[in-house]
Amino acid sequence: MSTTEITIKEVQTSDLININEWKAKQLKIVKENPFVEITDNTSFAEAKKARTNLVSARTEIEKQDKVIASKLKELRSLTQNATNELVLITKPFEDKQQDEVKRYEAIKETEKLEKARIEQERINNIKTEISQTIQSFKEKIKELQFENIEIFEKSFKSSLEIFNKSKFQEFVSDYEVQEIEVLELLQAKISQLRDDEVRRIEREEIEAEKKRLEEQRKIDEENQAKIKAEQEAEAERIRQEQVEAQRKLDEERKAIEAEKKRLQNEENVRLAKIKAEQEAEAERIKKEQAEAQRKLDEEREAIEAEKKRLQDEENERLAKIKAEQEAKELEELKQKQEADRIEKEKAEKLRLEALRPDKEKINSFLEDLTSKIQFPDLKDEALDKELKQFLLDTHQSIRDFQTKIQNFK
Repeated sequence: MSTTEITIKEVQTSDLININEWKAKQLKIVKENPFVEITDNTSFAEAKKARTNLVSARTEIEKQDKVIASKLKELRSLTQNATNELVLITKPFEDKQQDEVKRYEAIKETEKLEKARIEQERINNIKTEISQTIQSFKEKIKELQFENIEIFEKSFKSSLEIFNKSKFQEFVSDYEVQEIEVLELLQAKISQLRDDEVRRIEREEIEAEKKRLEEQRKIDEENQAKIKAEQEAEAERIRQEQVEAQRKLDEERKAIEAEKKRLQNEENVRLAKIKAEQEAEAERIKKEQAEAQRKLDEEREAIEAEKKRLQDEENERLAKIKAEQEAKELEELKQKQEADRIEKEKAEKLRLEALRPDKEKINSFLEDLTSKIQFPDLKDEALDKELKQFLLDTHQSIRDFQTKIQNFK
C-alpha cells in the first residue's frame, strides 16, 4: 500500500474535533446548569454542583485539546482557536457561579467567626459568674460573728450543697476547686473567732476578779477604823483568799489553756483530714480527667486513621478511574485517527486512479509532440546554434513538465 504525505495546511480542524457536536454539548451543559443564587445550605450545595458541572465541561474540552496536542503538536495552532471558542461558552458561566460560591463561602466564614465570638462570650460570662459567686461567699464569711458560727456554718454548707453549679457547664471543676478554698477560708475564720472568744472570756474573768478585789479593798478601808484590832488577822485572811483566788485563777487559766489546746488539736486533726480528703478527691478527679483525655485522644487518632484510610482508598479509586478513562479516550482517539487515515488513503488512491488517464494522455501528447518535430537544415551557423539551443531547452522543459505531471497528486 502506498502512503501519501499530508501537509499541515491540508488538515482541517473538523478532522480532529467535531466543533458542532462539542459546541452543542457545551450549550447543553450551560442550559442544564443555570445560575444559582445562594440563600441557604441547600442552594449552596446546588451552586457548588452547578459550578462542578461547568468546570467539568471546560476541563473536558481542555483535556481533549491536551490529548490532541500531545499526539499532534503541529496541529496545536489550529485546535487552540477551536478550544478557546468552546471554553468561552462555559467560562463566563463558570466564573459567575464561582463568584457566587465564593460569596456564600464568605458569608459562612463570617457566621463561623460569629459563633466563635458567641462561644468565647459564653465562656467569659461563666468565668465571671464563678468569680462573682466565690467573692460573694468570701464576703459573707468575712462578716461572720462568733455568736452565729453554728447557724452560719450549717446554713452555708447547706447552701453550697443545693447550689446549682451545673450552670457552670464545663467549668464546674474550676468552681469546685474554688469552693474548696472557700470552705478552708470558713474553717480558718471559725477558728479565729473561737480563739478570739476564748481570749475575750479570759479578759472578762480577770477584769471581774480585779473589780471584786477593788471593791473588797474599799470595804476594808471603810471598816479599817472599826476593825483595826482585827486588821492583821483580816489582812492575813484576805491574803490567804487572794492566794487561793490566784491559785484558782491559775488553775482555771491552765484548764482554759489545756481545753483551748485540746480544741485546737481536734480542729487541726479535722482540718488535716478534710485537706487529705480534698487532695485525694482532687487526685481522683485529675486521674479521671487524664483517663478521659487519653480515651478521647485514642478515639481521635482512630478516627483520623480511618479517615486517612478511606481518603487513600478514594484517591486510589479516583486515580484508577482517571487512568482507565484516559486510556479509553486515547484508544478511541487512536482508532478514530487510524480510521481517518485509512479513509484518506482510500480517497487519495481513488483520486490518483482518476488522474492516471489524464496524465497518460498528457504524456502521450508530449511524446508525440517531441517525436514529430523536424529539424530544418540551416546554412547560417549562428541561427542553427540558436535553434538547436531552443530545441534543447524545449526538450528539457517537456521532460520537466513530464516529471511534474508524473508527480502530480
